[in-house]
Amino acid sequence: MLTALTGVRGWSQSAQTVQPAKEAQSTSRSGVAQNAQEPAPLIEAGEASIAQWQGLPVRRISFEGVAPQRLSYLQGHLPQAEGKPLDRDDVAASLREVFSTGLFDSVEVTAQREGDGVALTFRGKGRMFIGNVTVDGAKGAMINTQLERASRLLPGTRFTEAKIAQALEQMRLAMIQNGFNESTISYALDPQPENQLTDISFRVIPGPQARVGAVAVNGDMGMSLDQFRRRTKLKQGTKVDRDTVNKALNGALKVYRKQDRLEAEIKLEAQSYTARKMDYRFTANKGPIVRVRVVGAPISGDRLKHLVPVFEEGTVDDDLLNEGNRHLRDYFQSQGYFDVKVDHNEQEIGPGEMAINYVVQLGVRRLVSSVSVDGNQYFGSDTLQELLTAHTAKTFDRHGTYSQAIVSADVSALEAVYQNNGFSHVKVTPETSLTGTPANDPPGQHGKPASLRLIYHIEEGQQQHVGSVKLKGNDHVEAEKLLPLLNTETGQLFSPRNLAGDRDALVTEYLTRGYDEAHVEVEEASEPGDTSKVDVVFHISEGRQIFVRNVLLTGLNYTRFDTVSRAITLHPGEPLNQSALLETQRNFYEFALFNEVNAVVQNPNGDEVYKTILLEAVEARRWTLTYGAGFEAQTGTPQNNCAGFVASGVPCSPNGRTGVSPRVLFNVTRNNLFGREQSASMQTTYGLLEQKVNLIYQNPHFRGNKNLGVAINGGYANSQAVTTYVASRLDGGMRWTHNYSKVGSGILRNNTFIYEFDYRRVKVAESSLQVYPDAVTIYATAVKVGGPAFTWLRDTRDSPIDAHRGTYSSFQEFISAPQFGAEVGFNRLDLSYSSYYGFSKNRFVLARNTRYGQERAFGGDGERLIPLPERLYSGGSTSMRGYSSNAAGPRDGETGFPIGGAGALINSTELRLPPPMLPYFGNTLSVVLFEDMGNVFTNAGDAWAAAARIRQPDRDVCKVLNEPPIPNPIPEGPLTSTGKQGLCRFDYFNHAAGLGLRYHTPVGPIRLDFSYNLNPPIFPVNIDYSLSVPDSQPHVGQASHFNFFFSLGQTF
Repeated sequence: MLTALTGVRGWSQSAQTVQPAKEAQSTSRSGVAQNAQEPAPLIEAGEASIAQWQGLPVRRISFEGVAPQRLSYLQGHLPQAEGKPLDRDDVAASLREVFSTGLFDSVEVTAQREGDGVALTFRGKGRMFIGNVTVDGAKGAMINTQLERASRLLPGTRFTEAKIAQALEQMRLAMIQNGFNESTISYALDPQPENQLTDISFRVIPGPQARVGAVAVNGDMGMSLDQFRRRTKLKQGTKVDRDTVNKALNGALKVYRKQDRLEAEIKLEAQSYTARKMDYRFTANKGPIVRVRVVGAPISGDRLKHLVPVFEEGTVDDDLLNEGNRHLRDYFQSQGYFDVKVDHNEQEIGPGEMAINYVVQLGVRRLVSSVSVDGNQYFGSDTLQELLTAHTAKTFDRHGTYSQAIVSADVSALEAVYQNNGFSHVKVTPETSLTGTPANDPPGQHGKPASLRLIYHIEEGQQQHVGSVKLKGNDHVEAEKLLPLLNTETGQLFSPRNLAGDRDALVTEYLTRGYDEAHVEVEEASEPGDTSKVDVVFHISEGRQIFVRNVLLTGLNYTRFDTVSRAITLHPGEPLNQSALLETQRNFYEFALFNEVNAVVQNPNGDEVYKTILLEAVEARRWTLTYGAGFEAQTGTPQNNCAGFVASGVPCSPNGRTGVSPRVLFNVTRNNLFGREQSASMQTTYGLLEQKVNLIYQNPHFRGNKNLGVAINGGYANSQAVTTYVASRLDGGMRWTHNYSKVGSGILRNNTFIYEFDYRRVKVAESSLQVYPDAVTIYATAVKVGGPAFTWLRDTRDSPIDAHRGTYSSFQEFISAPQFGAEVGFNRLDLSYSSYYGFSKNRFVLARNTRYGQERAFGGDGERLIPLPERLYSGGSTSMRGYSSNAAGPRDGETGFPIGGAGALINSTELRLPPPMLPYFGNTLSVVLFEDMGNVFTNAGDAWAAAARIRQPDRDVCKVLNEPPIPNPIPEGPLTSTGKQGLCRFDYFNHAAGLGLRYHTPVGPIRLDFSYNLNPPIFPVNIDYSLSVPDSQPHVGQASHFNFFFSLGQTF
């Protein structure tokens, strides 16, 4: 509309109407824009038009209806600028430009004499935009989220009443899908005129949830109605939710698929709600039984179902049948039938039954005897061979790899590597030749295969280099700042891959500078006088540059703003960097304080140069409860029912027992502590072998440092990790964690440094001790251990759960000394290095782990005995699988129970094989071959000399028993930091070989390992506390040859 005041002339613009202005005492009318981007024509205002002021200088331009600062950037940039003579066309263009900002629903311009010139005022109704959208009241947080998404109200976009009405309708439909047909949804608006935002809050009263009522089925469904209800889970009275119908349809189709009725049809015809019951009417036709058969070649039923997609899709059409042709062809080619031909036909075989026959002509069975390249001058043959998927027959691949699809992929790979090195016109032609043509193998039989030779003939053509590199269209960014971003340089080999990367780099750079519409086209042309050179021109269309006007953060109910302010990487006045916007979103998620973070731009479609950024955060629950249960099964499970020093008659063995170790976990965590990124938690474990509770305070980003965290912990644990004793520990400590990684700097990447101080009181239960009598009191005495510790970790694995390549290193040093309040002095060094090498395209993985540990005691005589729980141990599912849990190394000289040592040297090697295709399991089950070697030693210095020994030294000494019994025997031998252990020696390398099974799941592999100890130790057993007379049955014990372990995750 246009409105004129007395002495004022002007026009107005809205997307609805534009009318001539009439003289009046005030201006009050406004339009409602329907299309903010469609300009309306300017119409002259009244009899006394603006033409009478044409040419007068414009002294002032002002804006009303929108905060002046949002339009301040227009000053001096409108076609009708201050100081310029008033021009009718310039005013019209200025009005269009103001309207195109998208900030007005309607806008008008009025003119008024001011001094010797004219004052222009752009006045209009400010447009409101959607702000924060919340939904509350629905049953279940997930339904609230579903409703919010169903509303389709996108923050930052234009707000209209029509959108509210549409949102209410969509939300009601979503509630009906969830079974709430009588729900009531209301809303409240909270306008924020200063930011032109309207927050919308919906309140839901869900009402009763519908139950399944009557079910009717039309058609030949092939089952009774009761069976249909049972299969589709439509039991009378069951609650209705959004998945009810889908579950019903899928349940029926599952029944039909099991019956091989691949052409069965089922659909929902209608549903009606009456008296809180939802009635359904389906149409179902069972269709014929479809037999899928392979004629001319043997193949298992499970393999066939995996290769032919009609089984998975549950329907039959030409596309799926043809896809089955290709899959079968590739499969038989992988078996050596490289000339195989596959076709299919459909056949009626009886009433209600049809067959799909895949006719296979195997041809001659061959093996790939050679794969080579020729004609290559620029690249060596070895380099090109690494690019090829086709390969010759090998030990684990009897026929080699060859198929038409593989050859086509190899041709593309060879051409790509040449093209990216300047050979734009390279041509690769594959040629196959056959030698030996025995008759076709009868089905199910395998004769001697013939040979296939594959040669890739390469015509390299002329190699081209880059002639010149130019930028065009970069009007606002200097070429000196853009050219360093490019990989393409004069004289360099011409590479399409580099050009594509350079184009993306330029677009990304412009996006970081706020040019959200930047576009780059690449022009390449050979030089007329020298075809070996290619000139490259990057044509840049910059578009407009957008800046940040303001950043509005909502959703902080408990979190302090200063906690998250450092995560905001966009600031007012800066270019609207799209990368920084995504980085801000990632930073918020890293706090682990929010369930959802949305970063959007207000008025995204308007031409406003300064935009407002809306950050909408949804805080996570501050209290979280986690719980779970699990178990481990193994041979050599530590026994906690042994009598210890007091005999009870319960059988007990130094090797433990075969059994299951269940456990339950329960954790309570208070997040967002003090409104900061801090948490306090209680973690508890209860099982047969371990009971513990820990209290932990964590600050993962100390003082805002992303790489520095601090934790304070304290707790109590009672556990039996070794069958020799049950130990309790009351501890407390403080830990600083520093993450350090420098990209592209070798060993400086992916490092974690941990600095901590630990103080604990450890005590062994006297009633559980399985050592010689005089040592019981000594070992059962409570001991205080404390001091500083340092840990260095470096992890370059591709996956911590199931690594295929990379390394994992750890260095741990702990010092316990009287200066820190400890009652025993020692230092412990523990080193570990794991490496993973994938080969044959990561199908096979060679994994290795080496561990070295040592402890040195110091101080007076009373301080030099290392407590049992502080010693080095090995054996079990994650270390030496030739031993039961922590049973490797030295043993008590009288009871034969393991007592740990002061040195450890262990190496484990695994060959992880690719998973085969198996019935029922598919490709989720794989095999591991492993060999573990090493041992735990009385002294660290014994480890290196022991590496050359494969048999237990002085084995006959271990057979010497106390016969007749000796009262309160004390083992002979020297006194060490791990006590007196007798004359039986354990300083040799133990070797165990084994086979493992891995069942791969999304959370990691489930592991079952079987090991055979090739050289287990023997040891004297003079005292058995489980007997009523402990020294009445001396005998020679031996560690078990066979062990198995059932657990979760890879061994290392």
